[in-house]
Amino acid sequence: MRIFKNAWFERFARKQKIRDGMLREAVLRAEQ
Repeated sequence: MRIFKNAWFERFARKQKIRDGMLREAVLRAEQ
């Protein structure tokens, strides 16, 4: 699955220290 981040979310994730790997894991868990 491909996951896209827009500019707003990219800034939000950076400020919240959400790494790409953490986001990927959350998406995979949500799919199950």
